[in-house]
Amino acid sequence: MQSLRNLLSSSSSASSAGAPPPLISRTLPAPSTHTYASPSNSAPLTLDLYLPPTATASPLTPAPSLSPTPIPCILYFPTTPSLLHPSAPSQRLISAFTEDVLTSGYAFISASHRLLVPCSGHDILADIHALFAYYHATLAPRYGLARHVVVAGHGAGGWVALQAALWARPRVVGVVLVGARGGMMGCEEYWGTEQDGDEAQLELEALEELRRRVEAEGVEGAGGTETEARVRLAALAHSTGTWLDLLTGQRGLSAALRAGRDVPAAHRVLFPELTMGAEARRFPPALVIHGRKDRTVLCEESKQLARRIRGMGGRAEIRCLKELGHAVSDVAYLRWMSADVVGFLGGVFREAAKAGGEEEGGMGEVEEVYEIMLDREYVKEEDPDLWPLL
Repeated sequence: MQSLRNLLSSSSSASSAGAPPPLISRTLPAPSTHTYASPSNSAPLTLDLYLPPTATASPLTPAPSLSPTPIPCILYFPTTPSLLHPSAPSQRLISAFTEDVLTSGYAFISASHRLLVPCSGHDILADIHALFAYYHATLAPRYGLARHVVVAGHGAGGWVALQAALWARPRVVGVVLVGARGGMMGCEEYWGTEQDGDEAQLELEALEELRRRVEAEGVEGAGGTETEARVRLAALAHSTGTWLDLLTGQRGLSAALRAGRDVPAAHRVLFPELTMGAEARRFPPALVIHGRKDRTVLCEESKQLARRIRGMGGRAEIRCLKELGHAVSDVAYLRWMSADVVGFLGGVFREAAKAGGEEEGGMGEVEEVYEIMLDREYVKEEDPDLWPLL
């Protein structure tokens, strides 16, 4: 079976000759699926593990310690629109990205997490810690995986990857972000409203009613399928400028931000731009990719994020692609992103191997880190050029 890269090449040749291009098909091996946590307020949380063709053990029949060299791993968080509902199947995995990872000799993991309502961003942070604990305690020894992990995320999944880059222990060695949220979440794009007066009040009432039904009665009480209810919830949250209320679990937070108040200390951990000041010098190298045609998450968000990382002494490569929107197809990935991603992954894994694998923060920190995050005091830095609205 041809690889996606070869199929793309064939497609280009056929098109230039006047013939219709062939369809690009998936060529990925079957993954093994693992449950890494079973929270009481959610369905079990799972991950899909793909092993490279060079691996001695298969995902379905693991054999520990057969590989002489532990296999580096990319841990990917797919886009989950607004962290509120699952993405369409075509957007849950960028097949060409996964193929690049596997053919480079790395393992690839795609992980789920809890969704907003009734959960909050604080629950998703707890999921990150549970995921990394499961990886290092169970998956790594079972499949011969390395301690060296790069996290990656697309869209709202980029926010999850950013939080993993900041708080996962042991620390990750790199982060790849594509059209990611998290660079400027305190700005008007997140708390601004699209309506005024009576129309806004009606939208808010509809949002609150739908939220109450989803929380108290389940999907059937909200009407329609789970995805339909959550899609409507996401649309209302953005049109009313209250998505941050859902992220933090605090009603009225968005209105407080519109009134000029600061993010409460208990929720600052959910805003990467507010927590990065203390962590940027230890923040892993980052590859930040964003489409200039993206209307879901503005490209400026990634520019601000890269500038923040660099300004605090970290390393960030930024790629703003003029022909890319928010969705990323295999063709778009191969044409505009593949070379940068493969080069970046090779570089950070070589650096990690040369450093001898002594990442800061061992497994002993995992159980305590979430409480530490909530207890820390963060000082808002005055930076009118970057953060005029915070």
